[in-house]
Amino acid sequence: PRFLESSHIEILASPVGNIVLTELASSNAKRTIVHEGSEPILALPSEWLHDRLEEDPSLVLAVTALNTTGDGHPVESQQAVGAGPVSVMLFSNRTKKQFKVDDLKEEILIRLSPHGSPDGVHCVFWDEEGKSWSSAGVSLATPEHLQDANITGGVWCSTTHLTIFAGVYNDFFDMLQCASNKILSLEEFVDVVRARHWWSRAPAVRLWVLLVCLVLLTCYAAHRDELLRRSGLWCDAFFLEAAAPKRRIAFSIASWLRRILSPSHLRVAALFDWIEVRVITTSVHSIVARKHGLTLSTVRSHVWGDHGFVKVDPATKASRKWRMERALICDEINVSLRQLAKLSLCERFCIAFSAINPVSSALRVNFEMSAAKRAKALGDKLLGSIMVSALVFSVSGSFESAANPASCPRSTMNPAVYMATALFSAALVVLPMNTWLLLHRHSFLEGEISEASQRWKMRNMQLSNVTFWVLGSLYSCACISIVVSFLANLSERDEWKWNLTFAILVTRLFVLKPVAKAGCLAFGFAAAISRKPSIVSDGHKRLEVDLTRKLATDMKAVADTHGSLSDLTEEAAGKVMELAERGIRLAQLLEFYEGLEDGAMPGFDPATATTHEVVRAAIIPLSLVKKAEAEAGPKQQTRRRSRWSAADLQGLAYATVVGSSIPTRMVTHNWSNKFRDLVAACVADALGTNMYERAAAKLSDKMQMAELRAELGAGGVGSTY
Repeated sequence: PRFLESSHIEILASPVGNIVLTELASSNAKRTIVHEGSEPILALPSEWLHDRLEEDPSLVLAVTALNTTGDGHPVESQQAVGAGPVSVMLFSNRTKKQFKVDDLKEEILIRLSPHGSPDGVHCVFWDEEGKSWSSAGVSLATPEHLQDANITGGVWCSTTHLTIFAGVYNDFFDMLQCASNKILSLEEFVDVVRARHWWSRAPAVRLWVLLVCLVLLTCYAAHRDELLRRSGLWCDAFFLEAAAPKRRIAFSIASWLRRILSPSHLRVAALFDWIEVRVITTSVHSIVARKHGLTLSTVRSHVWGDHGFVKVDPATKASRKWRMERALICDEINVSLRQLAKLSLCERFCIAFSAINPVSSALRVNFEMSAAKRAKALGDKLLGSIMVSALVFSVSGSFESAANPASCPRSTMNPAVYMATALFSAALVVLPMNTWLLLHRHSFLEGEISEASQRWKMRNMQLSNVTFWVLGSLYSCACISIVVSFLANLSERDEWKWNLTFAILVTRLFVLKPVAKAGCLAFGFAAAISRKPSIVSDGHKRLEVDLTRKLATDMKAVADTHGSLSDLTEEAAGKVMELAERGIRLAQLLEFYEGLEDGAMPGFDPATATTHEVVRAAIIPLSLVKKAEAEAGPKQQTRRRSRWSAADLQGLAYATVVGSSIPTRMVTHNWSNKFRDLVAACVADALGTNMYERAAAKLSDKMQMAELRAELGAGGVGSTY
């Protein structure tokens, strides 16, 4: 406002309301009354005013009846405001500066409205620091105060400082006082944390226990990631060593319209077929994932999905161990489908539940996202749903504040509403969290692999990891702070409501959701095989599962192709004799075994290396010979094969390369068993013992190999297998 020039009072019109400027003067009465026309609008303590005027006789009082808010909306549109708002400020006409007034010993009386009754109205002032209405130091003027100042009628407030004042209705004031979440600044949050009276109450204890469990789960998941990296099965660097096939999205408007405009019975049939395929694949994935420690998504995207076996899996190019593991899993798909058909409904449910449970799923192997990330995301989903529930209850006023429990109304919401709110909060968090996880999944390079593309990919993965953990940690801290502020202001008589909501959120994530999914899978698989019993006997053509392959049918098919069985036997006689006469002496087998540790197979570990690994890493490379030398006869090859081209090489049986002998024993084995045990079984047979444990122990120690040879003697090492 502009300041007074000569007159004692002046009224100015402004966009926010009429400004009444009054040049103050001392009075002999107890209070000095300031008028607007003939109506009193303010009552100041005369003694205080006399002291101020002695300091500066040019004091001017500016009283503004505000008719708009700061954003330009009319005051009448705000139902919370019952009277006012009124701005009261004191200026010096000499210095042209505002005079600060606060912490007075006697109250200043301010008129908010000349009409109306003060019943149901509370006086508040605008707190500039907190950016909200506050009732601290402000109250409705009592009849005694008005009588001392000879004031009658209107709505008056009593205050010890000057600022913007207003009167609010009881409902709005109760909401401010009864709100169970009032974090407005960092200082207030610190005050809430320091007030430890609520730390040991049941809702807070449940929150502490949950946070400790989530931290332990994340740490254990990080430990599992480290073990996975050390095992050599997978690490992030493998994403740089293999390229994924370029994505080709086939879209046909004609096929799309044909599906949309197809008859309803065809659409329903297609829907049932899709559900059937989905249920069968997910059920089989549950068995495989549980056995091999993989997530369902890993099995679906890298081994076997809704369209059969994955034809091109770039992960097999990068990880040798995964290549062998995947081969075993592919062989187990048919067996798992048969096994599922023989299990009871309860057994299928238990298998599906163990595979779908979020805790066990977070600790399993997933190439695209580490276990630590998935455990952290699991905790963020739960904390996010708890935070949303706290905000919903705070805004709705369903929970009362611990500061004013007696003056707060009791909520009429029933437990069903709290359950619905909890489920709604959980559903509200699912979509953003799943999108967040999708953005931070690692993927393989597409197209050609170059040094530049590998550097770009590595920087991209590192940036993604840093972003995930930094923003994820900030999100977790924000959720915890909001929940903590809610619990600190929660009344004890409302604790049961929060305990019910908290239990629903935790139970939904860890029990209800996996139980519902597992039950649907168990009943869905039973319905699928009852709808199409041929799935168990014949397999599923779309899923590339064929259960009809048997030795008898295979032999009949070969006989139908090549002629009668007698003709087939005569034709195959040469190959049969070749296989029957193929053998290797135990001495040659032990020499090969010792050569593995001497460099034929780098990284060979007798305790872990399987027969499949030894065949791929050592036997196949050692049995490659030049075609010309292969025709000359069996002999030990010692030349460097790296100098030969692929067209010059021919693969032979290793027994043929080292000089095959007619065997006296036939050995059956499993590709996934330890190669050390296979050799130990042959050694035990040569020694005439029925157990190979002692021989396996000696084979594990290189220093005991000479002792083992001496024990076998010339006759033992000459045995042929």
